[in-house]
Amino acid sequence: MIIAEITDRGELAEAETMIHEALPVWKSSRYQYFLGACLGLLGRVSTRSGRLDDALACLGEARTLLEHVGVEDEVADIGRPRSSGRELDIVL
Repeated sequence: MIIAEITDRGELAEAETMIHEALPVWKSSRYQYFLGACLGLLGRVSTRSGRLDDALACLGEARTLLEHVGVEDEVADIGRPRSSGRELDIVL
């Protein structure tokens, strides 16, 4: 996915713009896999941008959607909530 590559290069503003443009498409199509993947990317961008509350919300929603469609490998990439509920162990 091009957005992931842009994120990895540190071009966070550009990646976030692209994600926000893609989100309505996946929401309206009700394609939960790509909506979850998009929210996971947005969560990573938010984490790297220091917006941890936004990151936790996006990553939590992504995890729920990906669990629902049964893609356990990708759920594992999102991370697991820590006991405090305010942090995730995530793979960046």
